[in-house]
Amino acid sequence: MKVSIKTFLFFSSMTILLLTGCGSGSNGGSGSAGPAGPQGPAGPAGPQGPAGPQGPAGPQGPAGPSGTSLHVVDANGNDMGILVDEGNVSYKVYNTTANIFFNVLKRTGMIGSVSSFVYYTSIDCTDSGTVYISANSYYTTNDLIVDNAGNCFSITTTTPGNVGVSSFKTISDIQQISCYPLQYTYNLDAYPADQITCPIPTQYAAPVSVKVE
Repeated sequence: MKVSIKTFLFFSSMTILLLTGCGSGSNGGSGSAGPAGPQGPAGPAGPQGPAGPQGPAGPQGPAGPSGTSLHVVDANGNDMGILVDEGNVSYKVYNTTANIFFNVLKRTGMIGSVSSFVYYTSIDCTDSGTVYISANSYYTTNDLIVDNAGNCFSITTTTPGNVGVSSFKTISDIQQISCYPLQYTYNLDAYPADQITCPIPTQYAAPVSVKVE
């Protein structure tokens, strides 16, 4: 089919006009936000953090009630002191006022001493005011030693010394006539026991017993 030049030019012009008239339009506005989606699952726990600093000390609490202890009393109810030990015939007692330990016979109420020896540096037991008690004996610091004449002696040092002794008596013979000389001077680890004014009565009302206080 033959197309005239005029017709061809007409359609070409129209095509150009159509092409040049097709521009981009302006953007529309943003739409509204959609609804929130469902919450996702919890993530894994993180590592434990370091310990915090120690807090200040709290206030001191009130004092508790006083405890009880066993006391030795005589037949009149006089408190002799705290029970330390019990033997077959005697109690060992600690007297807090005098700060001494002593033995009291259960049936008689007499302050006595455990059978033992006392030593002297002289050959005839004439040492003045001081006797010596073996460091291996029943007695120790602050023990009260009472002879059968009612004389009181006390060990006042915590450390025994080496003493050359030449005679001895039994406890019940202190300041009595029975002195036993040694054949030679014997070196003994011993406590000095000085004669003292008796800090407690040497006789209590019998019998003595134990009660809780």
